[in-house]
Amino acid sequence: MAPFHRAAICAAWLLVCGCSAAGDDAHQSGTASDARPTSRVEGTEVSINGVASQPPPSGAARDSAVDGDSRAIGMTRQDAVIREGARTIRGNELPPLWTHGGSQDDSLIALPMSLAADSERVVVYDSMDGVFTAYSASTGDIQWRVGRRGKGPDEYSAYVVLARTPGGDFLALDWQNLRLTYIEPSTGSTRRAMRWPVLSAPRYPCATADDRLLILNSRPGRPLIWLTDSVATLEAPLPWPNAREMHQLATQGILAAGPHGDCVLTLKYGQGFARYQQQDSMPLYMRAFVEPVALPILTREKGPGGATITGFPKGTVRAAIAAAVGETEVLIAFGGRSKFRRLLVDRYTLANGDYVGSFLLPFSPAGIAVSAGRIFVIDTSDEYPAVRAFALP
Repeated sequence: MAPFHRAAICAAWLLVCGCSAAGDDAHQSGTASDARPTSRVEGTEVSINGVASQPPPSGAARDSAVDGDSRAIGMTRQDAVIREGARTIRGNELPPLWTHGGSQDDSLIALPMSLAADSERVVVYDSMDGVFTAYSASTGDIQWRVGRRGKGPDEYSAYVVLARTPGGDFLALDWQNLRLTYIEPSTGSTRRAMRWPVLSAPRYPCATADDRLLILNSRPGRPLIWLTDSVATLEAPLPWPNAREMHQLATQGILAAGPHGDCVLTLKYGQGFARYQQQDSMPLYMRAFVEPVALPILTREKGPGGATITGFPKGTVRAAIAAAVGETEVLIAFGGRSKFRRLLVDRYTLANGDYVGSFLLPFSPAGIAVSAGRIFVIDTSDEYPAVRAFALP
């Protein structure tokens, strides 16, 4: 089962990312040679090379305790503060709370696709069997399981993205079935479901406080769509002026939904993030990432049969890996050029987007959710996927 898990995970997440495996490797190799920063730890210059350069493996050995490689992240002191450029990184380990999956003996999680959390539970969608599982946020105990693969009622495709709504429900956007389902949080029952013919290529949903929906769409020319009563009421351009013609950035974006109707659009390859809260063509604010990343320059080449192939050049820097919106903050798991790239999580205030600090995960996340002082993370760093919960610093 191990090779099958790995192949399935790669296939699913490459479709989510909208990029190729070769391209992702290019991002890694293209940034490795020019990332040579040093860090200041408790007043002393320390080379980052000696702290942690590779994500540690996940698995059963780390289910009960954080493994030795992740301890190297905080090797100077448990309360070490690492300064890297404009970043202030807490070098101490995150306290682990619970884990599901991550070993051959724990087969409940086969292929976690997405997750969302409230103060009492985290709901994880497993695309292998089309099942939503709700775990207690504090203990990891299973509260309910619903769903199956298919196209009928209470059936889902392989590609479903979860979000919270201001009304308390969990919202499931099914890419292939072009359906939105509102799931009651305490039982997992379907409160309502609807198909949206206008959604030709939906990626991420976000519900606002006035019950409108902002959809990140990968259809060329229509990256952001506001929906009300099954009608597309407004099409919004990407808020970065120099990105308007780059519809591929919408496919490469992440739309993270907050508990009170805040929608944060984050670029996987680009300059920063923007916050939306109401139906309008422009966001409340736009902010640059704490680590500067330029918008990529798209390359166009002639492929077989004369078709034009559009992509990112080798060496393009990956910015956001995953994003989540909490009560008062925005968390962005980040790539960049840091020696800690893909382990970093940068924190910004939700109110105005100001950077407030960073911390490190022991592995590169495939998805994150945050609520009530906890972060929930999808770990696909080895052949046995897992969902792990940590206490936020």
